[in-house]
Amino acid sequence: MPHLSQPVELCAKASDGAPTGKISKRIARPLVIPCFSLDAHQLLTQLRFGFLQYGKALLGPQRFHESHAHPQRIQYVPPRRAALRTLASRPRTTRRANLRFPKSAADAILPTSERNQPKMTNETPGEHLDMAKMPGHWALARIGKRVLRPGGLELTRQMLAALKIGQSDHVVEFAPGLGMTARMALQANPASYTAVERDEVAARHVSAFLTGSHQRCVVGSAEKTGLETGSATVVYGEAMLTMQTTEQKRRITAEAARLLQTGGRYAIHEISLTPDDIDPAEVARIESDLGAAIRAGVRPLRRSEWAALLESQGLTVETECTSGFHLLEPKRLIQDEGIRGAMRIAFNVIRDRQARRRLFTMRRAIRKHAHHLSAIMMMGIKR
Repeated sequence: MPHLSQPVELCAKASDGAPTGKISKRIARPLVIPCFSLDAHQLLTQLRFGFLQYGKALLGPQRFHESHAHPQRIQYVPPRRAALRTLASRPRTTRRANLRFPKSAADAILPTSERNQPKMTNETPGEHLDMAKMPGHWALARIGKRVLRPGGLELTRQMLAALKIGQSDHVVEFAPGLGMTARMALQANPASYTAVERDEVAARHVSAFLTGSHQRCVVGSAEKTGLETGSATVVYGEAMLTMQTTEQKRRITAEAARLLQTGGRYAIHEISLTPDDIDPAEVARIESDLGAAIRAGVRPLRRSEWAALLESQGLTVETECTSGFHLLEPKRLIQDEGIRGAMRIAFNVIRDRQARRRLFTMRRAIRKHAHHLSAIMMMGIKR
């Protein structure tokens, strides 16, 4: 079998084996077709080279030292060593201003004014937990997934379109997570934005990009936010009610209704069971399988049950949308994360055995019950 670097040349020939003279020059010209070896070691070597080149382009040349084009000779330079090299090249008069050792090579290169700007923390929610035991949404966040909603960005956009957030709205978001939807909502420039997040690390992620005077993230529970009654015109939450018990679902929905002014909008984006007449025994199996895979309580409701939950708190359902629950399918990953994001996730999964097991376990459980699972968005108005 030819090596990866050796092409195969093909020319058109007549039936007797001799080259034909009647074909055009364009067809007679040798056609070069790359022939890939099935050697697993060569394939992994090429993949490693590609990921290192991508990392070099992403992190900058300060983090990498390339001695030769061969992948085995590319050496990773840790941030502290790169920082030392940068500091050593500076004049002695400027070194004393950098007695505090920088946390990364970028801190040694960026001016002080830029280093003091708010930036995303490198912490990952649940990072103190074992990968095999942490909740599934934080396990996905650790491998680089940013969109953690059942219906992906598509259903989130439909939810925001239904809410019609404007400059006069006062917005409250329950459980913003890593803040993907928060950024999209802030593009409408609402009068105020308040996020209520139970996880302190996730709250710091969100607080890092809340720079407005009327933008904040408070650490607290969606069941009891402590915010003033009637202080919001828009309240929404995604991928949180599904994880709660029946009583907790009712309390969170009641809290959202309390915060809303008359005419205010409340939207949810959750996992739904289909069809409405699904066998209760099948529901129990779905909850058991998903709970074991995600390492958290998973209690999705039927479409009619989600509607009844909102209506029980004086909300009239105005908008409803559904989509497939394809959170971990390759097509959805590319749609939500983009090509670079999907490559980042693939690289992290390849190098982390525990993360790979968690990802495949969750995907198997979702695929097993795919015909009974969907993503749903509902928006109700307080009368």
